[in-house]
Amino acid sequence: RGELTDLAAAAQGARLGFLTRDGLARALKDLGLSEVDTAEDASAYTQKMVLVKKVPIFRHLSQEQTAKLVKAFVLQRNTKGANVINQGDVGSSLFVIVEGEVAVYIDGVKRRTLSKNAYFGERALLFDERRTATVEALSADVQLWSVEKSTFSQIVSGNMQQELMNRIRLQDTNVTLKELRQIKVIGTGAAGVVRLVHHKKTQMRYALKRVLKKCG
Repeated sequence: RGELTDLAAAAQGARLGFLTRDGLARALKDLGLSEVDTAEDASAYTQKMVLVKKVPIFRHLSQEQTAKLVKAFVLQRNTKGANVINQGDVGSSLFVIVEGEVAVYIDGVKRRTLSKNAYFGERALLFDERRTATVEALSADVQLWSVEKSTFSQIVSGNMQQELMNRIRLQDTNVTLKELRQIKVIGTGAAGVVRLVHHKKTQMRYALKRVLKKCG
């Protein structure tokens, strides 16, 4: 991070505006967006606001809903080797990594690692599903922000909640052809045929394109 002493104006001069951490805290408090008393509180609040906007299912929330969600986050700490969530358990919370790293295991096999600003467990806020992976703390001190499904449901309900459920279902990459039923053909071309299909269980609709592949 640079200091103001590292800056130099061009030949025509320059005009600068700046906002101190204390000033940010007062501005947020005046706007009624957060109950902040210190610069540290303001910094944490703005960091949460930025992270929330990075989670796809939160991008369509109103400013008021986002502010309520940020206030609902609870800090959780896990030591190295501790399981944050376990595969097979029914999920009820979302986690955002504040500090540290975690490992994601599926059926005992390590699939990937997640670090600061990453998130996991978002489906648990909308669906009654079992966790599809185990997440284990890799760092000595892993800090997480979490929010429970019950709290989220109070903030987002009705049509908005249903819309979020539809959006996250469309991102599901585990759909198989056996789970789909054709409704009608909606397009044909040299590259293949496009069919309108729906999922037998969820009733979600998809546009499915089949392309003939020739060997050699």
